[in-house]
Amino acid sequence: MKLSISNDFQDLHFALSIFDPNLQIVSCEEGISLETNENYEGLDSVFQKLIEFYNLNKSLKDFKRIRKTQEVEPIDQSPFTLISFYYQYKKLLITSNLKQINFLKEVSDLFNLNYLFFYLLNIQVGLVKEVEEVEGSDKLFLEQVDFGNTLQIVSGVKQLISKDEFVNHKFLFITNIKPSKVKGISSNGMILCGKEGDKIIPIKVKDDIPIGTRLLLEKGNNLNENLINVIDLKKSFFKNLFDKLEIKNGFIEFEGIKGVLKGEVYESELKNGQIS
Repeated sequence: MKLSISNDFQDLHFALSIFDPNLQIVSCEEGISLETNENYEGLDSVFQKLIEFYNLNKSLKDFKRIRKTQEVEPIDQSPFTLISFYYQYKKLLITSNLKQINFLKEVSDLFNLNYLFFYLLNIQVGLVKEVEEVEGSDKLFLEQVDFGNTLQIVSGVKQLISKDEFVNHKFLFITNIKPSKVKGISSNGMILCGKEGDKIIPIKVKDDIPIGTRLLLEKGNNLNENLINVIDLKKSFFKNLFDKLEIKNGFIEFEGIKGVLKGEVYESELKNGQIS
């Protein structure tokens, strides 16, 4: 079967791509259509055929209700659970509200979707433009970092890297964490460092990767990657997410899936280790 689907049905696209990985799904300008032995046009006829083909126990009316109310559905191995997940996951990306996190975690476990939580972390390539020492500290640098917009970030890397190695070079930062103050200085992000044994290094990026580039996974999220909100790393859920980042065999990974920058797998200087 071949399903042609427009952006008006992103929820259905998301659900069916996970529910049936063998279903051929292509984007189209508008509407929705299904090619089998016969052709079906429009939501009503397409959805009715999908219900018959997959022997689903709910109806088009249920689908429209879920779309309208965006309510949490009882969990089962059906596209309807995934459509409900889509809306709760999208809300989480936009608001960082953990109200439905138990539902999201349960569905993620059922459909092996835990990697999707990675997209709550906005990890970007930043060019360090200026570095100052922080008075009274032998560990801190104060940086102005260009991501397309400039953020001020305080990093505890003074003993790990020299100013010359830092300024005018690109590194990975997480940029959607709650702003904090370090020694009274505002900090609006955090540099990522890799740790292997006693060796700790800031995670450097090749010069040809554009500033602002976001670290993604080889598996996408089928949602707008610009759905980003501020997260609080002091909350255990978000801290545990961040702690799942690691370096394995020279690659950054999350839940066993490699990180990519501009479509290329990111290769680390370190072989194996944690990210902090």
